Amino acid sequence: MAGNAFNRSVLASLWQSRLKETRKHTQNRESCAQRRLRRYLRRRRLVSSLFFLFLTRYLFTHLPVRRVWTKPRSQLFWEETCQGWNERDWVENFRMSKEAFNRLCVELSSHILKRDTNFRKAISVCHRVAITLYWLADTAHYRTIANLFGVGKSSVCGIVKQVCEVIVRILLPRFIYVPQNRQEVQDKINGFESRAGFPQVVGAVDGCHVPIIGPQQSPDDYINRKGFHSLILQGLVDFDYRFLDICVGWPGKVHDARVFKNSPLFALCCARTFLPPDMSVMISGVRVPPLILGDSAYALSEWLMKPYTDRGNLTPDECSFNIKHSTTRVVVENAFGRLKGRFRSVSKRLDLNVENSCNVIAACCVLHNYCEYLHEFFDDQWLDGVNVHVGVCPADPDQRQNINATAIRDAIKSFL
Repeated sequence: MAGNAFNRSVLASLWQSRLKETRKHTQNRESCAQRRLRRYLRRRRLVSSLFFLFLTRYLFTHLPVRRVWTKPRSQLFWEETCQGWNERDWVENFRMSKEAFNRLCVELSSHILKRDTNFRKAISVCHRVAITLYWLADTAHYRTIANLFGVGKSSVCGIVKQVCEVIVRILLPRFIYVPQNRQEVQDKINGFESRAGFPQVVGAVDGCHVPIIGPQQSPDDYINRKGFHSLILQGLVDFDYRFLDICVGWPGKVHDARVFKNSPLFALCCARTFLPPDMSVMISGVRVPPLILGDSAYALSEWLMKPYTDRGNLTPDECSFNIKHSTTRVVVENAFGRLKGRFRSVSKRLDLNVENSCNVIAACCVLHNYCEYLHEFFDDQWLDGVNVHVGVCPADPDQRQNINATAIRDAIKSFL
């Protein structure tokens, strides 16, 4: 029994020692594998670092380096050529004197001023206004103006849209408005009467077409009676060719009378906001209120006078009335002509969408009034080749006989 116990203890000791040696051998093998893995990873990282270093040095030494991220452009035209112009050159290119240009820049500066960045210097306010006026006054393409003023083509497009939007939003209420009080109404009446002898006229209304590129949505609605895509600009004009009210944006296919009836001007006229009935005068026994003039497309009313319809049977007095009416009302067509002559962009096709085209047209009307209020020079040669696109629309089929309006027109006919 004692011998067996001794044998078991010896076997257990041998087994334990064998187990320890096996464990130690296994640990040694694992540690060797780990060391080999670490050595492999170190070599791989070293090779990758050396390859990246070699590739970087190769690229920096063999490939061209772009030192400036913007394309170099010359601004000598604006900084030197334009600044050396005399007043005549300034008016010819920007449609206003340098003094008026500087005043306009002051008006717009707080709304279009941009800050310099770490990448490039911002385009100045005067530079932006000059680009916009040059584009509005001429028929040059974006690329031509970009090369002249030393900016990108996309920059020209963005600047024109931004400045026109600011002009409409900030300056339109200040330069296009109907008479605000009785004295202003009387001044308009006196101005028309001294020009053509027609009594009680505050303004003349008409519409003209501005060519545009056909829009993607409902392009046929914008084709006018002359066969091209256009937007309608309705304007109420005083005796000094200044716009008192504008409505722009209706498709060219729409009748002038419909545009007028759906415009804010029609609501103002119906409410007698600037045509107060208490300023009426007695003419041939009839009380004649302040009124506006329109062509045969508009409906005759107590505050809108249109010519007698010529069916070949007009009396001499009616023919005389029509001549006086046309002589007085022609100021609105002259205003459209001066607008398109001063700013040629609205006499050619506008390659913009409808919204931006409306902003450009309205901005041109604002700038037109701005120049007229400052009595800026207008060269009659600017009218060469300008098509006003004012056509006489057929009479509104919804017109109804207005007895009071007919009596007022007959009284004015007797007076003239």
